[in-house]
Amino acid sequence: MQINALRSNQFECHECGHLHEHDISQLYSKVRCAHCEAILHDHSSRWLEKTLALTVAAVIFFIASNVFPFLFVELGGVSYQTNLLSGVTAMLVREQYLLGTLILSTIVIFPLLEILSLAYLSFTYALRKKMPGQKFVLALLTTLRPWSMLEIFLLSIVIALVKMNDFFTLAPGAALFSFFALVFCMIGANRCLNKRELWNWLCPENVFYLEGAKSFAACKQCDALMDTQLLQQHNRCCRCHKPVHARTPMSVQNTLALTAAAAVLYIPANTYPMLYSTRLGSTQGDTIISGVIHLLTSGMWALALIVFFASVFVPILKIVTMAVLLYSVKTGSTRNLKRKTAVYRTIEVIGRWSMIDVFVVVLLVALVQFGVLANVEAGIAVLAFSAVVILTMLATETFDSRLLWDTKR
Repeated sequence: MQINALRSNQFECHECGHLHEHDISQLYSKVRCAHCEAILHDHSSRWLEKTLALTVAAVIFFIASNVFPFLFVELGGVSYQTNLLSGVTAMLVREQYLLGTLILSTIVIFPLLEILSLAYLSFTYALRKKMPGQKFVLALLTTLRPWSMLEIFLLSIVIALVKMNDFFTLAPGAALFSFFALVFCMIGANRCLNKRELWNWLCPENVFYLEGAKSFAACKQCDALMDTQLLQQHNRCCRCHKPVHARTPMSVQNTLALTAAAAVLYIPANTYPMLYSTRLGSTQGDTIISGVIHLLTSGMWALALIVFFASVFVPILKIVTMAVLLYSVKTGSTRNLKRKTAVYRTIEVIGRWSMIDVFVVVLLVALVQFGVLANVEAGIAVLAFSAVVILTMLATETFDSRLLWDTKR
């Protein structure tokens, strides 16, 4: 089997499946799909210098965030200091191993892997030195991005501090300031990194085919185009070696199962308490809605809206949207395809922000431990709500939005 390879300016829109031809190797402006208006390319000039600088800064701030004290808390003459891992430790001590692992992964392990990947790729590219595992690391970086939740944890810190400020004496530690800087460095480095240029450097050929090729399927990791006839004999990308399919296998069935499971768990997540707070011997359980109401009655309108949007509105929006998209694929509907794709694109981006409430609860459990004076413990709804967030994120990743457009072609 003779596999031919060539360099082409053709690439596929991952959201609608239409092929485009643009020479974007030196283009530093935003390019959108002419069919679904998804962003195909958006990179600034001098991306390498910016990525290198931000990655080096991120390494320094990550170390500082994990070494120095995070917060100093005091109530009634009792004081102690916390660090970035205090929430993880609090969950593990209470034998909440699943929740502790989730927090540890999203705020430490995945961000660390992301930083190391950025450093490895940007420095080797700057030196123009090809090293083992670069393709794997570049693919890993794409996979890690949605699950690295430093910016969400940062907003959770702000909410937790505002809620505690009226009752406790709080003093920021050096790690809190370095964590703020770390978040902005990570956002900037990921924004600047030009993955398409890195793939073209690692392997200039991006079209692989057999003689007589008629149709192509795109690799979602590296944008290479694979001959569909070739995929019948070799279903992996010839550039990054990831599995490639014309359409994601069992996409509708898997998405339906994940969405249904999230819908079922959403009920206990909103019915049972997210946390139990004790103050002067009196214990009270708070659900997500009662927490929003408490913020409203306390005059914290902005925080109440953020929590309501992230923890109540967004999960419902994701579940309903996925149900509508699945119904559209099943019935072959071609109505409002641009709008449906835009909504899918939106929930794919904002869905992870529903983790705010989970992080807030974990932070409060770690920070408020003053015995009968004041104490906070996590409720059973935290685990259910965490599962809702993860399941809806997996549902959006599993769903192949190109299926919506197939009936129009």
